[in-house]
Amino acid sequence: MSKIIDYLYEVGLTSLDKVRDYFLTNDVDTIMSLQEYVGDLAFEDWKIAEYSPYSFAPSMDVSGFGGCTENDCKINRANKFIKFSSLYSDCVYLIVNSVTNPHPIQKIDDSERWSLINDYSLILLYSDLIKADIARIIPSHFSVCPDCFSKYVCDINDFSAIEPLIDEYTEKAIMEITAYSNQDNLSLIALRNLPEMFPDHDGFFASRGGAISRLCRKFSSFPHIVSNKKLVRGLIKKHLLDGYVTAKFETFMSSSYQAKYVTSKASDKALIEVKEHRITGTTPPPVFEMPFLENVSSKDVLDLRRAEGEAFNEYRIAMDNASKQYLTINSNAEVSDIYDDIIYPAFIKLDAAFNRAKRIHAIKNACALVVTASTVTLGVMNSAIPKDPVSIATAIGGSEVLLSQLGNVVERKLNSGNELERQDFYFLWKLNKKN
Repeated sequence: MSKIIDYLYEVGLTSLDKVRDYFLTNDVDTIMSLQEYVGDLAFEDWKIAEYSPYSFAPSMDVSGFGGCTENDCKINRANKFIKFSSLYSDCVYLIVNSVTNPHPIQKIDDSERWSLINDYSLILLYSDLIKADIARIIPSHFSVCPDCFSKYVCDINDFSAIEPLIDEYTEKAIMEITAYSNQDNLSLIALRNLPEMFPDHDGFFASRGGAISRLCRKFSSFPHIVSNKKLVRGLIKKHLLDGYVTAKFETFMSSSYQAKYVTSKASDKALIEVKEHRITGTTPPPVFEMPFLENVSSKDVLDLRRAEGEAFNEYRIAMDNASKQYLTINSNAEVSDIYDDIIYPAFIKLDAAFNRAKRIHAIKNACALVVTASTVTLGVMNSAIPKDPVSIATAIGGSEVLLSQLGNVVERKLNSGNELERQDFYFLWKLNKKN
């Protein structure tokens, strides 16, 4: 269990709506008190996991705790990583700024209230993983401030190494001013065609004053494409420099806990490799984007993990090996290709084995199965057991129920002999059947 999650439930923070209401309606002292206590609980909950190749430290963009500030976008990214973690991870280390940053919050204004709403909404989303001791929030006692890290660890000379990357992105970027308020001197900007920096959607920014506002006053209507490459380069440079510091901070944290750094941004990997000349970033394996997993909940996956621990480990290893071999041969492969060429054929093989065995067992076990099932069903009602097979099948719900019962028995028999469990992707296959 988790003391943080228990406490949030205790104070009534049990849904996203209640989190929003709590931080919008309570006074500053109440919020500051909660913040301080949650920080203490994070320290009490904290422990470093034993080393595992399946320990990960996601970028704050990937986990949802950073990046785009829109609540829906954060929740979408968090849900993706939660699914990945439940299907793949032994441990994930989360940077939650309101809990992990060593510098306590100094004031609670409207902006800070919404930041806290986002953080605590995501903590609730991660609650199943946190309670399962897979997701761990890094407490402030074992962290450093990103701003302090930037000042004292990042070398200003590092920045010159990323100039070629700035030039590359400037050439392909499309900068569009979508709106401008003359009264507020505020420009709304979109950076498009840069999936390396913005993998989920275009980059959206607000800019007050400066060269961009002066440019806006020359236009009579919006949106407007900016052709001045100097302005485009300035915006990209600012965000790449910020991204460079953030990526270095996140990889520093991941190495501190012997966890693999996970990022969805090609720009993060490029920024790290420009200076380090080695790959320290890794994109999430494609497993969580498979079509049949769309409606699978993390709770379902975790329940199956507990029931099928050996099969879970075997599938992860098989997925790693198969993906590496596939990507070595097909360097431009898409997620759908890996599913189509590796996972789907494995499912067909497992389905065939299951159906073949079901046909063989059907004749041998039908009578015993029907009698057993009817005894349980009709015994509850204190009714007589019909004598002929047709009446029995009708009594227990017809042929569909009978086939379902038969399938369950066959699966138990097959599992007991490890005929299905020996297959590499048995875990995913069973999850697919469950879904």
